Amino acid sequence: MLLSNYSLKFIALNGLLFFAGINICLSQTINGVIYNKPDNTSVTISTRTENSSDQIKEFKIVQKDSFQMILKKHYDTLRVYCDLIGYKSKPVIFIKPNKNETLNAKFFLEKDSIQQLEEVLINARKRFYKKKDTIGYIASEYLDGTERKVKDLLKKLPQIEVSDKSGIVKYKGKEIETITLDGDNLFGSNYSIATKNINVDIIKAVEAIDNYEENELLKGISDAGKVSLNLVLKDSKTDLSGTIEIGVGTIEEEKLARGLSSSLLAVNKKHKSFFTITSNNIGVNNSPFSFESGVRTSEQRREKDYLSYALINSLSSNSDFGNERGNINDQNFGNFNSLIPINKKLKIKLNGFYLKDNIVGKNLSEQTLFGFDGDQNISIFDNTTFSNQPNFLRGDIDIKYRINKKSLLSITSKIQNIDTEKIRTTEANNNDFDLAIDSENTYLNNAVEYTYKLNDSTVFQSRFHYSNNSIPQNLTINTTSELAETSNQFSEFTKEYFSFSNYLIGKKGRLKYGTQITFYNNSLNYGSSLVSNTDSFEESRNNLNRTNVALYSLSYASLEYNQWRFSTRANIKYLKQALTGFSNQFNLIINPSIAITYTLGENKTISLIANYNKEPLQLENSFSNGVLVDNRTQLVNTPSLELQESYNIGINYSSNNLFKQLTLSSGLQYSQTYGSYFQNISYNLDNILIRNFYASESSKNFSYNFSTSKYLSGVSSNIKLTLSGNYYQYFNVINSSDLRNNELLNFNSSVEFNTSFDFPINFGNEFFYNYTESRFSGTINNFKTLTNNSKLIFKSKKGIVSSLSSSFFNPNIENNSNNINFLDFKLKYTPKNKNWNVNFVANNLLNNSFFETVEISDFSSSIFQNQLLGRIFMLSMEFSF
Repeated sequence: MLLSNYSLKFIALNGLLFFAGINICLSQTINGVIYNKPDNTSVTISTRTENSSDQIKEFKIVQKDSFQMILKKHYDTLRVYCDLIGYKSKPVIFIKPNKNETLNAKFFLEKDSIQQLEEVLINARKRFYKKKDTIGYIASEYLDGTERKVKDLLKKLPQIEVSDKSGIVKYKGKEIETITLDGDNLFGSNYSIATKNINVDIIKAVEAIDNYEENELLKGISDAGKVSLNLVLKDSKTDLSGTIEIGVGTIEEEKLARGLSSSLLAVNKKHKSFFTITSNNIGVNNSPFSFESGVRTSEQRREKDYLSYALINSLSSNSDFGNERGNINDQNFGNFNSLIPINKKLKIKLNGFYLKDNIVGKNLSEQTLFGFDGDQNISIFDNTTFSNQPNFLRGDIDIKYRINKKSLLSITSKIQNIDTEKIRTTEANNNDFDLAIDSENTYLNNAVEYTYKLNDSTVFQSRFHYSNNSIPQNLTINTTSELAETSNQFSEFTKEYFSFSNYLIGKKGRLKYGTQITFYNNSLNYGSSLVSNTDSFEESRNNLNRTNVALYSLSYASLEYNQWRFSTRANIKYLKQALTGFSNQFNLIINPSIAITYTLGENKTISLIANYNKEPLQLENSFSNGVLVDNRTQLVNTPSLELQESYNIGINYSSNNLFKQLTLSSGLQYSQTYGSYFQNISYNLDNILIRNFYASESSKNFSYNFSTSKYLSGVSSNIKLTLSGNYYQYFNVINSSDLRNNELLNFNSSVEFNTSFDFPINFGNEFFYNYTESRFSGTINNFKTLTNNSKLIFKSKKGIVSSLSSSFFNPNIENNSNNINFLDFKLKYTPKNKNWNVNFVANNLLNNSFFETVEISDFSSSIFQNQLLGRIFMLSMEFSF
């Protein structure tokens, strides 16, 4: 099916934003050779002109003995220098070289007895440093004094993004593997422990690392392309250090507010440990887990193949405006992380978690379901008071045993249990309901991995994995009317996953390759029963097993040649699908992918990625009888063992000019999917029935992104611009209609500006705009939202830092009556040469009690109101040692 004229215009218009970011200048190219360069050192190649011989025009950091440098401009006369501390060499001079000419340069390094270099004038403060695959951001250069935790610092660093909802951190658009502490992986994939609980005062630098690999036997050989961050501690933070903070105040002048926390960091040659205990009722989630937002954490995304499903979900108390404003909590959280080298060969890492919370709130929703075929619209009202009480326990152990120089044995084990009690009272279209949801989540995950280094360029690995995740849930619904109607829904998903894999990973020259052979058994059991004495829902049961068994081979190869990098992957899978009530289905699947990257110059790349993927449909849609998930909504499926096919292609450009402190990235992505579960939605005033059914129709998705940031040294300020958009074409059925073709368009933009002047007053501003549009058969529904955050910062020489922040949000620009404003004030006093400080916080000074959001789809429009934390005044004292 061809794209509509509407979507083609959208693609053409926004494609200009991508190509606007690509600046390929055809100018001179320098091919150079460096003689007598010491091993494992970096030299600086710089260019200067005849008229400005004391000012660097362009430069490049070189690791190898030979290099290629593509100049951005054409120069009439050029001087090329090779600089290394402790060495000297003569510059190479080119007089009136031709445009597009390739210039050959040879440098002979000699030891400099004086060990001095020519003075180089740089008109910017040193805010970073670079070594091999690592860029280090000097923490003090990005702080304005209002930051408390590491996450506050990360949000200000170039090319680093932090999600407030999930805690996921990205570097150069790629999700990081972990956050290490002085090089040691203490936190694993739960690295938000570090970002949320480590004080920023002890951080010297944050290092962003490309080509990260924790397994030292794979370093330099693996082509995993992982990225990570490393927190470099200040020199004084060794042995034992910690903080204790005690805070008390009021919430809406009626309720006692508390914020208590303590942390302990032990760092020495023998071990590293980090402990934290926190307790608060001011909306702060200090844990790495998110029970309310519905957004998956970094760990959950990586383990999605092993995790089961919670069909009956709780209401979310988190608003789009900020998690802490809408999180009315009573949280107690404790965590310990310890890395203990038993001896030179054996290293053990222990992680423990405890969390108990009581999250309460009120939600008011108004949903208008559009009528079809002359029918009138239907309005649904829900006024809900809820309480969610999770109890969480978990323990992890990671054992690494270095058998010898060539082999490593790794054993990991995780066990967790989550008990959650959820209570709701809902007034729905003049009917009152009491809902109680009891859930338990038991998860066991074990893996054993053996690595053997065959030679300097080849590694063999073998891995065994077993996991089991069970989530039984019980939903009880009672009406408060005289009829005393009751419905009881039991639902339990259990997933058991087993796999055994062998890997061969190697490197030969500029070629990296690998092959993997894996057998896995993915088994999902589901049981449910609905017992009801109401006329709205009939009794139903499910008892099924869904099993996918596969043997597959995954091979990859990547080759670097001059400025090109070619990567290809091929996944060949033989898959058996089994489902209760269906005949077994066997499939041979071949999934190829290719990526091509071209380096335009120093830290400038353009890449093309394309892949084809064929996979089974969602396992959770395998049950065929109704399951009640709330007082009016029932889910049912028409299961299928068909496969889903998808084609994806993307082009991306990135540039990171450290010298000019300018970063830029842009990308276009297009995907088309054949065969999927679509929704058949039937509704009336009291009930909604959602049936997921398979159809071979194709869905299309087009998206783009553009982001650039620049440090303006002349005005000591940072500015960042971000644009992104998405076009989605999909199908559904509404109230027995024909298959409907829908279009959904979303556009987001933001502009951020922050100053870092040396004088006492600084300010910052963030502006966000969102446009969403839904189209069906000529009918257009849209809404626009606008957010603006401003901050004014005052610093005094007496150790006082204060800030006044304001936030404005308009959930629907067409209706200005729903605007909301927030005003917050913070003050921190740190006496000179003292190990304590005093903090005063006044949040939500205007005492906003509800936050409203708007959502639209092709068949409905919805308005949601979430209760917010009231005005908070809190005074706290923090001690450091």
